[in-house]
Amino acid sequence: MPDKTDEAIQRSVDYYNSSDTDNYYRRIWGGESIHVGIYDEPGIGIPEAARAAVTYLANRLDTLGPGSTVIDLGSGFGGPLRQLVTDYGCNGIALNASALELEEMAKTNQRAGLAEKIKPLEGNYEDIPLDDAQADIAWSQEAFLHCGDRAKLMREVFRILKPGGEFIFADPMATESAPVEVLQPMLDRANLVSFGTVAGYLADAKAAGFIDRGYVDRTEDFLTNYRTIVAETRDRHEELKQEISEAFLKKIGNGMQYWVDGGENGHMVWGCFHFVKPNGVGP
Repeated sequence: MPDKTDEAIQRSVDYYNSSDTDNYYRRIWGGESIHVGIYDEPGIGIPEAARAAVTYLANRLDTLGPGSTVIDLGSGFGGPLRQLVTDYGCNGIALNASALELEEMAKTNQRAGLAEKIKPLEGNYEDIPLDDAQADIAWSQEAFLHCGDRAKLMREVFRILKPGGEFIFADPMATESAPVEVLQPMLDRANLVSFGTVAGYLADAKAAGFIDRGYVDRTEDFLTNYRTIVAETRDRHEELKQEISEAFLKKIGNGMQYWVDGGENGHMVWGCFHFVKPNGVGP
């Protein structure tokens, strides 16, 4: 793999295998999901908004249902996949580079009675450890910001999807005009190598062979999500520091505010992509 890919994978693994990171996300997001929520309902909380985001993305799909296989690329705690399996009757594959998150996810799946419906798979989405044409739907939420080679990512997703398969994902992205000096603190916040862009994802998906089914900008949800998190991190500081280091809380609090500032100043966007692999084509 290219050096940039190796670096991105290692940074992601280091970040999510940290006990401080794990504890923080469980306390703030509730232990099911660590993803940006949809805030269409007034007064909705972070965990509820995260569940609403799964429903929102699922409603854009045509083939989700009993018998379909969904691979979640960067599955985190596994909450979205458990929600999909429970609500829509599909089968799941949870791909994650973090052994810590996969281990905890498998325990939660077992307690929920979903161990037979969700297969944990350790690996990364730039070199997916699956044979060609194995999944009906590829799904991801806020995972590709950790990617080192997004063109290769698109080719890999295209390869493992069946003909007619769907690919849906959401990601925080930089705008084309965002200054490097503004982006760097945001990258540092989550141990990232680079951000994708809307134009970049669309171009890479087209080059891989996908049909574009539409991008929807939901940056206001991104801003609401991180404004809420900044406030909760501040208000719950005394509680959080019982299990999480002061240094981590300071770094992540400042980092989340950078993301809010980036969105408010037009340097970051968040939205959802939907692509389809054409019928009658190979990997």
